[in-house]
Amino acid sequence: MKRNRLIPILLAAVMAMSAVPVAVGAAEASSDPVVLDVFLNHTWYPTDKFEGIIPETITEKTGVKLNATRAVDANQLGLMMASGDLPDIIFTDQELSRLSNDSLCYSYTDLIAQYAPEWKPSEMAIANATASSQDGKYYFLYSHAYTAEEYANATSGFPMSSSLLYRGDIAEELGFPADKLNTMDDLDALYAKVHETYPDMEVLVYGPVLNFGYFDIQWALTGNTSWVEKDDGTYVHTVASENYYNARKKLNEYFRLGYINPDSFAYDESTADGLIYTGGSFSYENATQGYAATFTEMGKAYNPDLKILEMKPLGEDAAYRLVHLGWAATFISKACKNPEAAIKLMEYLFSPEGARLTMWGREGIEYTLSEDGAPIFSDEWVEATKDEALFASKYNTNFYFGTTGLTEAIGRTAHLSAEYQDVYDLMRQKIVAAPWFGLAEPKDPNSDPFIQTEKLKELKENFDARLVMAESDAEFEKIYAELLDAARKIGLDSLTEYMNAEITRCKALYE
Repeated sequence: MKRNRLIPILLAAVMAMSAVPVAVGAAEASSDPVVLDVFLNHTWYPTDKFEGIIPETITEKTGVKLNATRAVDANQLGLMMASGDLPDIIFTDQELSRLSNDSLCYSYTDLIAQYAPEWKPSEMAIANATASSQDGKYYFLYSHAYTAEEYANATSGFPMSSSLLYRGDIAEELGFPADKLNTMDDLDALYAKVHETYPDMEVLVYGPVLNFGYFDIQWALTGNTSWVEKDDGTYVHTVASENYYNARKKLNEYFRLGYINPDSFAYDESTADGLIYTGGSFSYENATQGYAATFTEMGKAYNPDLKILEMKPLGEDAAYRLVHLGWAATFISKACKNPEAAIKLMEYLFSPEGARLTMWGREGIEYTLSEDGAPIFSDEWVEATKDEALFASKYNTNFYFGTTGLTEAIGRTAHLSAEYQDVYDLMRQKIVAAPWFGLAEPKDPNSDPFIQTEKLKELKENFDARLVMAESDAEFEKIYAELLDAARKIGLDSLTEYMNAEITRCKALYE
């Protein structure tokens, strides 16, 4: 964290996640931990083992040990739901509405009342989760939730977001230090120089996980909602917006200049990662929160002078739109062997202590708090962050089912050097928190708006690469016209009318 700055309101925001003590009951008293099976519905997840310092401490605090299984593909959870063969716990950012069902899962409403009556989640947290159910109960609480005020007042940390990682050492060599990169025109000039000087280097690599998210951000788009507010206050779907058109037009320009290798659309994450730190690429769509620093350390073995930085926001309309209600949900299935232990585990993980433990380690060992409430990490922790595999196996910060977005952001950036902190300072100035977009997204999987929304997401994914790889302006316009025609056939016009009313209604709840 830059100069250990963190205003008191940030600490208060972190502490406000839960103001009640955690009661872990009989599970803590038992000498043998309760073992619960958890399904991690994230094929990209960096671990499938509940091992390491942090998981061991979770067990010490709660009396619960998790037996983890990671999803092998995107269809696995749906098949498990259809067959009724669910594990004790499911951690997922998909199928929230289908799982918020009394036939499949226990409601937190009932479990908290029966086993953890002192746990009092906030009214907003309950409302956000209840929006995914049909019976007025809530079946999960969002992890990584936040409030607009937290980030509006933040002086440290930055949420997980798409980011453009680039070879800072090469940029400086070519006359483009960070302070000379301030506009999209500057990036254009840098890319042209890289392509001229290093013709065999891939200038821009598509990110398998976050796609071309950095460029979406430069035109105020986000993957967490399909809607954009126009100047007149109405809302338009992403594919029908000038924002999307202009973002894909810029990427198509790069493709036609030879900056984007079409093969990169088929790279898996490890291939794309490896290119940036072994010298195969100049810039790469990845994420904030320290990946650039990690890749720099990994690349030292290939080039001791290598330096990977994050690109500051360059677009005139750049905006980091925080529109989601949180990230993922932890469900307790009706097949759970011990629902009491499960809900008390969640109570602990959503407590201030539990939320910080999962992201920061043990207070007094992995970190201490400064007078301003900022974590000051141990040398051992900071050194471990330089090796992604070592950090994951030694500490294992991946069972963060109850952390907040702010806790994660602070923990993952506090140890970074000034050259990264300075970019996050600029990014924070471009944060626009608008959670009403997330609340307005259709939740009922059987409704027309939900089905239309999902079909439009799939349609956009199918057209993205085609637009980027168009061979001419005429071909680009033809493909874009096809996209709009296909979107209207799905129901774009009726969905737009529906969502304008819903977003307006939900926005009023935050005013």
